[in-house]
Amino acid sequence: MYQQRPQAAVEFATAAARRLSNGLVERGPLGLSTLGMLYLSAALAASSQERTTVRVRAAGSYVDEADDVANRQGGDRDEDYTMFGPTNVGLHRVDMLLRFEDGWSALKAADGLDPEALAGLSRERQAGHRVAMAAPPRPTAGTCV
Repeated sequence: MYQQRPQAAVEFATAAARRLSNGLVERGPLGLSTLGMLYLSAALAASSQERTTVRVRAAGSYVDEADDVANRQGGDRDEDYTMFGPTNVGLHRVDMLLRFEDGWSALKAADGLDPEALAGLSRERQAGHRVAMAAPPRPTAGTCV
């Protein structure tokens, strides 16, 4: 992502998740957090590209994969500073929807977040969520500003 190659980031994160999945699951919470964050990284990279039906579906499926991993993990944890769990997955879902300019769905997803669980996340993660919710839409390729 930081090299401005989001499609390569998607491919890397999903390939790593597939290849390492069994070993990460065996490692327990730390491995599950790592696996889940790979899927969330893929969703972030996919949603940083121009909106297409294929990318929206792909990013949504990566968030869904991360959600499955978070449910297996059983709750919000800060293994290796990942803050991975159902709440962080929910925040990534909101962010992904905002990146694809689907404001109504983002608001609905944000309404589904548990305020108490949100308050339990790091201040940095809470602030990131507030900034994402307050930010104006980002122009995409082909969009006039």
